[in-house]
Amino acid sequence: MRLAIFLNSVNYFRGICILFIVAGHCVSPSGWHIDSFFEKVFINLVYGGSALFVFISGFLFHHVFYNNFDYLTFVTKKVKNVLIPYLILSSAPIIYFVIYKGTASVRYSDYVFLQKEGVYYEYARPIIMYLWSGCTLTAYWYIPFIMIVFLLSPFFIAYIHLKPATRLFVLCIMIVIASLIHRPVDNLYPLQSVVYFAPLYAYGILASIHKDAIYDYLKGKEIYLLILIVLCASLQVILYDHFGNFHKSPFAISYPDIIIFQKMIMCLFFMVFLHKFEDKNFAVLKPLASASFAIYFLHPFVISAVYLVISNLKESQQETAGIL
Repeated sequence: MRLAIFLNSVNYFRGICILFIVAGHCVSPSGWHIDSFFEKVFINLVYGGSALFVFISGFLFHHVFYNNFDYLTFVTKKVKNVLIPYLILSSAPIIYFVIYKGTASVRYSDYVFLQKEGVYYEYARPIIMYLWSGCTLTAYWYIPFIMIVFLLSPFFIAYIHLKPATRLFVLCIMIVIASLIHRPVDNLYPLQSVVYFAPLYAYGILASIHKDAIYDYLKGKEIYLLILIVLCASLQVILYDHFGNFHKSPFAISYPDIIIFQKMIMCLFFMVFLHKFEDKNFAVLKPLASASFAIYFLHPFVISAVYLVISNLKESQQETAGIL
């Protein structure tokens, strides 16, 4: 039995990743009107942090679990640490939405409710749909999707066993497919999310397999990776006049997703850059990384609460101004 070496750099990467995700989820509630070219490029750099999380999960799947992999133990651990917290924290919003079905305050009412009567259509199906899609709260779509990825672990074990050239070929095919189908509309369809993000998970596995070669080859070349990242973010605005993530129905014809390539380069950048600090102890990033999943689960509540307080304050100010 061989224990995996703890990598501070990957842990720090996880801490940075959660900052990207929270920052991305704060943009829309902030009311920020994104107009200029540089604002759009900045948003392209910030958005899509979930891709970084998926890459890290794939990296750790190989680095930590592969050598002593036991499917039942692995899935049981993920159920305990990921699925159960998701079910618990989703329960209150789901109960609220089901009780107040069809009102303006209910998230994705048209998607969840079919306007039919009966216990199944009014209660059972909405609960299933909320849990299946994760549309109860911002960011919760990630949990159903990543649990499916965990259940598909035998596929990724088989991927690891492929010859190096075949692994690369399969990854390229997966990336092309992902770039063409895009992320699902409103992140509502977890199976489409699996197809889109699976290559990033496999990419993380590949990065773990070849981490020493990657560290050696890209050492001192981080600036070139950074330039490529900014270039991809800029091209997305120049070519498509589009900022943020790409979302569409899987078979709708559209231009290729660029942000997935930008995030792939960004993953390499952070992987190589943070490797310089393998022996350093960053007091801020360490606890941030340790609390990353807790932050992921709880930040939608905090953002919603802050947004509600700010909205109420604005309404009060407008009413006061109207009276005066």
